[in-house]
Amino acid sequence: MIRLSRFTTAPRPLPESAVLPGAWRTPQDESSGLGDRAFAPEGLSPEGSPTCPTGFGRLKPYALAIVVTSCLLCALAAFLSLAGAPPMTIASGRGAAAVATDGWTTWTVSDGLASNWVYAIAVEANGTVWAGTKEGVSTYNGITWTTYYTGNSGLINNKVQAIAIDTQGNKWFGTPNGVSVFDGITWTTYTTDTGLCNNNIYVIFVDQRGWVWLGTDWGVSRFNGTSWQCYKNNPPWDFILPGGRVYAIARDLSTDTLWFGTNLGFNQTTDGSS
Repeated sequence: MIRLSRFTTAPRPLPESAVLPGAWRTPQDESSGLGDRAFAPEGLSPEGSPTCPTGFGRLKPYALAIVVTSCLLCALAAFLSLAGAPPMTIASGRGAAAVATDGWTTWTVSDGLASNWVYAIAVEANGTVWAGTKEGVSTYNGITWTTYYTGNSGLINNKVQAIAIDTQGNKWFGTPNGVSVFDGITWTTYTTDTGLCNNNIYVIFVDQRGWVWLGTDWGVSRFNGTSWQCYKNNPPWDFILPGGRVYAIARDLSTDTLWFGTNLGFNQTTDGSS
């Protein structure tokens, strides 16, 4: 049984000049310019909800990163417990975890997961979970795990770095060797030989039309259901990106703008039909 641990440390008293009612408190250290005490948001953690770590002090960068990550996860758990949200599945280097109002549940290789190193997660409308790992893709139906890998499926590479589910229910799995698509029965794989900009897939995004966008190691590949279009920084220069590697894609619902995060900045397009 997995338990959600609580970690609290009483902060030192703050000078009145450093306190802003209802805001984050960050007293400044005159010698470094950095906060020397904990973030202490008032009213964030009511009775019965997880509380965030406090007492940062002068931590080394890696230690500060660990504490901040813990704080964010605690805040997420607190929010979910208040909002009554459904379970959320989270990927990590030690398996997959789900958080609900009653706590955390973790799955590892001992439970049927292909690998503890989980890169991506997608959830179908019926609640079926797909987890991309470095040893294949594992799917969870609420009772048992089933794993697909190169030896028992049409998956082109066992390292599944990105997952998305399109409007038809097809599952898209991005790997270092291309993207494999599973419709529940048949597997189809696309590579540079069939239209991709690059075979190393970092992110997959499905837009409102059902078109699939792939962020790769060299540009963006877009599939409109029939053919692939490649946008990358080489002639004919039809789509200028600040960096060749595309790690993130998101859509602004208010303007239908697509945003692309790269290794050298980010940009947007308002005309994805060209």
